[in-house]
Amino acid sequence: MATGLTINFTKTTYVPMHVISSMADSIASTLQCPTSTFPQIYLGLPLTPTRLPTNAFLPIIERCRKFLTGWRAKILSKGDRLILLSAVLDSLLVYFMSVFTIPKSVLKTLDSIRRAFFWAAEETCTGAQCLVAWKNVCKPKNCGGLGLKNLHQQNKCLHMKFAVKALLPDTTPWLEWIALQHPNALIAPQNSHSFICRTINQQLPALHAISFVLTNSGTNTYFWLDTWLHSQPLATLFPCLYSHTTIPLARVAAVLNHGLETILRNRLTSDAATELCSLLSLLQDFQVSQGPDERYLNGGLRFSTRAAYQLVIADTDDDAHAVAIWSSCVPNRVKIFAWLLFRGRLNSKSNLIRKHIVPDALGPRCGFDGETASHIFLDCPLAQRIWQRIGLSPPNSIDSLWDCRLPNQLDALIWYSILLIILWKIWDSRNAMIFEQQNHHSIFTLKRIIDDLMFWTHRMKKTAQKQAT
Repeated sequence: MATGLTINFTKTTYVPMHVISSMADSIASTLQCPTSTFPQIYLGLPLTPTRLPTNAFLPIIERCRKFLTGWRAKILSKGDRLILLSAVLDSLLVYFMSVFTIPKSVLKTLDSIRRAFFWAAEETCTGAQCLVAWKNVCKPKNCGGLGLKNLHQQNKCLHMKFAVKALLPDTTPWLEWIALQHPNALIAPQNSHSFICRTINQQLPALHAISFVLTNSGTNTYFWLDTWLHSQPLATLFPCLYSHTTIPLARVAAVLNHGLETILRNRLTSDAATELCSLLSLLQDFQVSQGPDERYLNGGLRFSTRAAYQLVIADTDDDAHAVAIWSSCVPNRVKIFAWLLFRGRLNSKSNLIRKHIVPDALGPRCGFDGETASHIFLDCPLAQRIWQRIGLSPPNSIDSLWDCRLPNQLDALIWYSILLIILWKIWDSRNAMIFEQQNHHSIFTLKRIIDDLMFWTHRMKKTAQKQAT
């Protein structure tokens, strides 16, 4: 009251909880504000004491569709659409996903919207229009994808921060509330525990898999599941002994204070007894100290949602063509063309006839029956004349294109760009014959290659400057 601020009851709603209807009407009449129900919108988020229904997520879907409608997708290249999806649409969902677990049906709808926008520039698309499976599109670029977010994994990594904060030595009000309302919720989880407790326990397995702990006091380190005493969790190192534990989420400090036998069943198998001796021998080398436990992600980084996401979606198989494609100086539309080419997903006649889109696989220029990517760029007479005029001998396969002889005193990254421009213009000339009935001569195609090289020279200069610094 000292500030002069008052409640504006015309903008206020009253939500009764555990109140009979007659009393609720009386209170609403006294406050002179309308009665409402959950969910309530607070700071842009729907709040409710129970699980959110699926229709509570409809505003996210509609907001995404509203953005896409205003982007004039038909006049944008795939490179432009990729930038809009990764820089705008994916970021639009982060705030909501930081709090709520998005239902699978909503994630499926959001993915279908993103997929249709990228591949078809429409609200919907068919499977034939999607040249690469969406799960592969959402892989990192170095693993053969386009770097778009996997929404399900991003949602999990955003929630993982609650598990990390729950294992920090600092005490916060919400952790004090959990300790008061749900004692031992992070040691013996139950379905009756609160949403935040269930969220933390759901993300703990993923956190254990991508992190390790420098253990000091042991109060925030899980004895069996964390990587702290060995390069592997003790549950993995001693599986037979772990199968006899009564508290899988026991902390290191509790085990060392009360003894390992207190969390094991009375009778052990012979294999478990052998593993117990090995574990006790390993524990003799560990000394407890007074400092707090320090948790790091694999690789030595402090936890961040971004770093955790990169670890979760990391693929063991790197794409052999990724460095050459994505480090080149050409525009994004050319990089995506090259990405499709080296994945064998360009719309050549051979691929189209496999999808039952065209009746035959005849090449539009030379009439070769069985037009593949290799034929278009290496074996077609037009392509061979272009390679000859440039003074290069094309390799025997698409995958060997990077092995072409590198011109003297030319940086490798610049050569990647030149090679992609050559391939791009050969593809452009082939499409001109199909869609515009224009038969480009090899000299005309070569001139267009030179024009693009001149037009994109500034990109190559920037690359050369970066290399120099």
